[in-house]
Amino acid sequence: MDLPNSVTHFRHGEKEIYLIGTAHVSQRSIDEVRELIQQLRPDTVCVELDEARYRAMLDPDRWRRLDIFQVVRQKKVLFTLSTLALSAYQRRIAEELGVEPGGELKEAVTQAEAVGAQLVLADRDIQATLKRTWHNLSWWNRTQVLSSLVASMFAAEKISAADVEKLKERDTLS
Repeated sequence: MDLPNSVTHFRHGEKEIYLIGTAHVSQRSIDEVRELIQQLRPDTVCVELDEARYRAMLDPDRWRRLDIFQVVRQKKVLFTLSTLALSAYQRRIAEELGVEPGGELKEAVTQAEAVGAQLVLADRDIQATLKRTWHNLSWWNRTQVLSSLVASMFAAEKISAADVEKLKERDTLS
């Protein structure tokens, strides 16, 4: 079978593993995920989501019910603000490209169910990752990250579908 350039195939013991490189705002990624799962009919589909982001994906209106006092009490202010900023940036790009942000993840979940595959949420809690990253940044880098997050919400830069696809290429990733 000819695999797209975004797919890496390898074996681990008796198991065959297909790793699909995707972009969260790419129609081609959505199509590749759908086609590959339908062709291969795997017994397991892993998605790069943790439980919280999976639930958020299933309930996109959960932000409307956000209890800001609970966010502060649970010390999730940085996590919540960064999630909102990143989501806004992805949503803006996705609207420009006519796709749904994270559409490839939703498609993987849908296709896993369609072929009877076990769904595995294969990412650690994003809050733990953000906390660890934040604590490892210098004061200057923290300032840069925060200013970039804020600026991304107002950026007028146009991104094309070709730009997004180029980001998935192995040479660009390296």
